[in-house]
Amino acid sequence: MNDLEIRTDNFSRINEKTQDSNIWAKHGFQVSMLAKNSEEWLSDVLQSIEVCMQDTNWVMIFGNDNSSDETLSIIEKFSKKTHAKKVDILNFKKIKNVSEGKNNLLLEGKKYEKDFPGILMSDSDDIISAGRARGLLNQAIEKKSKIIVGDWIYCDEKKQKYKSSYSSIKKLVFGPWATLINSCLIPEDGKLFNETVNAHEDLLLWQELRVSGVNMHPADKVLTCYYNARPASLSRPSNKEVKSKNWKHYQSIKSRLAGM
Repeated sequence: MNDLEIRTDNFSRINEKTQDSNIWAKHGFQVSMLAKNSEEWLSDVLQSIEVCMQDTNWVMIFGNDNSSDETLSIIEKFSKKTHAKKVDILNFKKIKNVSEGKNNLLLEGKKYEKDFPGILMSDSDDIISAGRARGLLNQAIEKKSKIIVGDWIYCDEKKQKYKSSYSSIKKLVFGPWATLINSCLIPEDGKLFNETVNAHEDLLLWQELRVSGVNMHPADKVLTCYYNARPASLSRPSNKEVKSKNWKHYQSIKSRLAGM
């Protein structure tokens, strides 16, 4: 059995095991964020999270990817004034890619899953909508969904474009920042994302979940975030050779999945 077969088989077993479980008996949230040199946007993003999580039961799990700017200082100051029940700050000296970093945060969150089953993954440069947490939770409960997807707004230097949950799921083009994921989907080792890719790990995950029989449900009219499609980000590196290599690697694995 190859690596993809092992992952999809594991997701299938998790899906079957939790089919009739009351996965939303508790309404607590985990806000999970990995950041590297994010001082330019981080304070505003954290403020948007604070507004979104007002009057909810939540913890935050933050990963600092060896930042050389004020990222760590900003999150440490935030941890002292936030109304989150707890803020865990993990400092990574070296991670091989974003997938590994995100998976490390999800593994840390396993200790909270009993009371905080709702995982809200956020990027350190995307503003979160005030209605994301409650809106997605209400519809996840209604639809008995392990993973629910909301609307989002694509933002770049030239324009903003509204993306609906329905079109996002149809095309499987969205990020974790548009979702609420129940912790029952997180493997025991935390490895939700495929660590063999250096980019597009979220797009690959949706493909893996679909092959595994995990249903993703669209939320009706719940705005989740303003996605900052900035240049020189991980998914849009300035080095064209690296960008092309990452995309080809993702496409090759996607093709393997399509043949399963």
